[in-house]
Amino acid sequence: MPMGWRVARPMALMDFGQIKKMVELMREHGLVEFELDQGDERVRLRFPETAVADHGPAVPSGNVPREVVTIEAPLLGTCYLAGEPDAEPFVQLGDRVSTGDVLCIIEAMKLMNEIRSTCDGEVVDLFVENGQVVQYGDRLFTIRPPAEA
Repeated sequence: MPMGWRVARPMALMDFGQIKKMVELMREHGLVEFELDQGDERVRLRFPETAVADHGPAVPSGNVPREVVTIEAPLLGTCYLAGEPDAEPFVQLGDRVSTGDVLCIIEAMKLMNEIRSTCDGEVVDLFVENGQVVQYGDRLFTIRPPAEA
C-alpha cells in the first residue's frame, strides 16, 4: 500500500525534516489526516485513500502469473504525470512502454527528475495522482513485461 501525503500549498519556511517527523507521528498514532497552523504557515498532510476493487479471480485456472516490475519513487518530491499542466500524461494504464521511456517527473528542490521505465512491457497499475507528493520507496507504477516466446 503506497503511503504518501499532500501539502496544502508549497512550503518555503518549513523544512522537510519537520514534515517527515509529522508523517512519522501520523503513522505512529494511526492518523489519516493532520493539519497545522503556525502564524501564516499552514500545512495539511493526508495519506491517500486506499481503493479496494474486485478484479475477479486473481489467476485463471491453468495460467501462471507473469512477474511484474514495480517502479518506485527514488526520492521525495511532487510527482507529475505529464510534462506540462495541460499536456497528456506520459503513460496511462494499458500503454506499452520501452526501457528508458519517461513515466513521470518528480520535482524535488525545484529540480525536475525524469522517472524512466526499467523494462519493456505494459503499464498495469498506477499508484499516484498528478501533483501528489511522494516519498522515497513509494510505488508509482507496475509494469508487466511481455511473455517470453
